[in-house]
Amino acid sequence: DRSLEVSGKYAAAAGEVAAAAGCPFVDLWGRMQAAAPDDAALGRFFYDGLHLSAEGNRFVFDELLATIAERFPGLVVQPDPVTGKKDNSGTSCAGLPPH
Repeated sequence: DRSLEVSGKYAAAAGEVAAAAGCPFVDLWGRMQAAAPDDAALGRFFYDGLHLSAEGNRFVFDELLATIAERFPGLVVQPDPVTGKKDNSGTSCAGLPPH
C-alpha cells in the first residue's frame, strides 16, 4: 500500500529508530508534506508517484544540506569558487582532509 497514511507511519517509525540509535534523521516525508500540502502539489516531487523527479531530487539535496549545516557545521560543503555549485569536484569542506 503506497498511501500517504502508510508512508507517514513508515517515516515516523524510521524517525523513532534513528532517535533510539542517536542518529540524525531527515524527516523528508514531513518536510515534503509541509512544502506541498495537497496531492497536486506533492506530485511535483515524483515523476510517477514513487520515484523522485528532478524537483524532488533537488528538494532532498537541499534538505540534506540543511541538516548537515545544522547538525554537522564542520562538514558544510563550500561551493565551487568558479561555478558556485555545491555538487562538483571544485567544492570544499573544512571538516574533511583534502583529496
